[in-house]
Amino acid sequence: MLFTADFETTTNPKDCRVWAYGLCEIGNPSNFIYGNNIDDFMYYLEHHKKNLKLWFHNARFDCTFIMYWLFRNGFKHVEDRKDLKNKTFITLISDKGQFYSMKIVFKKSGHKTKYVEIFDSLKLLSFSVKQIAKDFKLPIQKLKLGSHPIRNKKFMMFSYDILQYFKGRKRIKKYDIKLLQLGYKGFRKKGHIISEHELKYLTNDCEVMSRALDYMMNVLGMTKMTVGSNALAEYKDVIGKYKFQDYFPILDFEIDKVVRQSYKGGWTYLDSRFANKIIDGGIVLDVNALYPSRMYDCLLPYGRPLYFKGKYKKDDLYNLYVQVFECQFELKKDHLPIVQIKNNLGSFIPTQYLKDSAGECPRLCMTNIDFTLFKEQYDVYNIEYFGGYKFKSSNIFFKEYIDKWNGNKMKAKDEENGAMYVTSKLMLNNIYGKFALNPKVRSKIPCYDKKEDKLHYSYGEEEIRDPIYIPMGTFITSYARDKTIRAAQAVYPRFMYADTDSLHLKGYDIPEELKDQIDSKKLGWWDHEFTFDKAKYLRQKTYMERGHNPSKPNQEIYTKITCAGMPSACYGQVNFENFAIGSKFKGKLTPMNVSGGIVLEDTLFTIKNFKVL
Repeated sequence: MLFTADFETTTNPKDCRVWAYGLCEIGNPSNFIYGNNIDDFMYYLEHHKKNLKLWFHNARFDCTFIMYWLFRNGFKHVEDRKDLKNKTFITLISDKGQFYSMKIVFKKSGHKTKYVEIFDSLKLLSFSVKQIAKDFKLPIQKLKLGSHPIRNKKFMMFSYDILQYFKGRKRIKKYDIKLLQLGYKGFRKKGHIISEHELKYLTNDCEVMSRALDYMMNVLGMTKMTVGSNALAEYKDVIGKYKFQDYFPILDFEIDKVVRQSYKGGWTYLDSRFANKIIDGGIVLDVNALYPSRMYDCLLPYGRPLYFKGKYKKDDLYNLYVQVFECQFELKKDHLPIVQIKNNLGSFIPTQYLKDSAGECPRLCMTNIDFTLFKEQYDVYNIEYFGGYKFKSSNIFFKEYIDKWNGNKMKAKDEENGAMYVTSKLMLNNIYGKFALNPKVRSKIPCYDKKEDKLHYSYGEEEIRDPIYIPMGTFITSYARDKTIRAAQAVYPRFMYADTDSLHLKGYDIPEELKDQIDSKKLGWWDHEFTFDKAKYLRQKTYMERGHNPSKPNQEIYTKITCAGMPSACYGQVNFENFAIGSKFKGKLTPMNVSGGIVLEDTLFTIKNFKVL
């Protein structure tokens, strides 16, 4: 049986525990089970007549409480599934702390095993429960805990803030009762009787995820652990297993290692001409499905590559290539920088786009798409070539897959089918990344210090798995950068900021250079997404703009805040004056491992600095 699950937990570091749990069957949301302690939760899992599969949203948080319970109750963590036996469990947690899954074996006897498996629904739907309910247009929405006054005096609890408010009073007047609300931080003693509103809050959270996952699993057939895995499985079904193996063979580790050096992310850049200034007006242009459009239109690599020495020589059959070279370089006047150098032992700041090579001659590895653009943007000196790999190419690979999901997306938009629209976008945008899967993996292993009653993590041994096909990943991202950068360069006098698939330009007019590429529906064309009358850009991923969507002329003016790491709880404190490097805002909750689980500690969010070019 499949269930969504959720914990509500205390916020006191000295009394960290589960005070409520909920389970909602996927496909049958009326089947809801709840209780007020983790012992009952684990008892239910162990004694259910069937083996269960659970999905927590952000399972890393909830499963910390489960791991504490397991260690405290004599369970042992194992690193190999073959070692699973009575009272053991195994986890899949990446070296960066990303939680994927857990399997708990309660009892194993012969061929019979009593177990439960736990997964993270955040890996399928990577946004909040509130956003999922809204985007899927579900008949229920996320509630706010403590948003109703508690009228039952017998079971009334007091949060710390409320206790302070009434401190020193001999009597609480009747009108004060309406102020008493037990929110997230309210004190709930062991055995706390769950109120009607708390139960509704818990039920809604579980039911939202139950309905969303039911659509993905039972309507669309997505049964894999992550959205990327589902996209890849769907793609293999579309083109066929044997064609996939023929087009994208498993490459030798050394080939993968060289080609992987050319794999980079999106181009996110703030021009220093407009950094940390109030901008009086402008527009935002956004590419419709940037990565899928590159997959649809561009020549992409396939098959086993051929190695070449020195400099690539034109080859009509093997017309895509990855080139390794060393050189010195200097940015041309009024050109935008595109080169970042990472893993260079401190010689270069990895987040900076470089204007020159600072007198050094670094080794670089680029696809021919990036290499061509590199020579257009920079003056290049003292170049020396060190070989590379060349590939055959075609643009047929993703047309059927993208036609299907882009068609589904457009139809869903017209019919206001929120669930299909969201899942179609996910299937379009998460396929390319799977091709770049890193063959080097290392897990984090949970460990328990019984004396300190603390949970720690150690690193497991590095393992090597088969890659998928890194050439596909690196060329798709190269084409994506190429489109964004070339458009930005074409409108250089007005260009202020770019974030992967968007351009933020000064002035209200659509630039002449892009007028024939504007259409809100065509794949790979630019959409006039936003018009703003005021903006401020501090650094990459950190800016704010006040304006409206031009396709909705009667829409009220609103302010969009984009600030990497800033919680939405901070937004109400932000204005154009205090939006600055070094500013601090209340509302950041930092996870802190304590005895029993995790508490979210109130901290300040600080807008940090790094050098803006």
